[in-house]
Amino acid sequence: MYLPQEILRKIFGLLPPENLKIVMLVCNVWKDMAEDPRLWTWSVVTVINRLDLQKLKIHRLQLIQNIRLRPSYHPKSIWYQPEELRLLFHALLEFPSIKKIDSIETYDLTSLELHLLGGVLGKLDVLSLPCSRFASCYRRRIFSKAQLEQVLTSVAERKNPVKVLEVSGLAVTKPSSTIFVSAL
Repeated sequence: MYLPQEILRKIFGLLPPENLKIVMLVCNVWKDMAEDPRLWTWSVVTVINRLDLQKLKIHRLQLIQNIRLRPSYHPKSIWYQPEELRLLFHALLEFPSIKKIDSIETYDLTSLELHLLGGVLGKLDVLSLPCSRFASCYRRRIFSKAQLEQVLTSVAERKNPVKVLEVSGLAVTKPSSTIFVSAL
């Protein structure tokens, strides 16, 4: 007796991650059904180097919502280099489903173009902005004023509000209440 594929997909969607991985090993038909990106949104992809950007091209990972980076202070992190960081942001710009990037707040983002910062950070649901000239725990500049304004403008222009916006060390002398309040 065979179940229709629609029913199997619904059952697969109820499985915990460990079991979904096992289902892929049963047969080719089940593997093809289990490759549905909607079943893998829970996945967190760790991107350590350029080769790891290839993980983002795997079909089942097309709708993932969380990317994990090594913190910039990690000895093997490569994303602190401006050209590598730019490559990473270009790859993430093509990924509309990303809602959170772990450890992004540890990076010096001042080398990135405004459209890259606004395009990637502006779409996140969980955004941590260490905005002081020097983020106290990382001792490096994170954003320029223009970049911060671009990110907050991108956040304010979203259709759906940000779920978590952490802003630390923000010293505002003449705040643009429209942009800042809209970002919240």
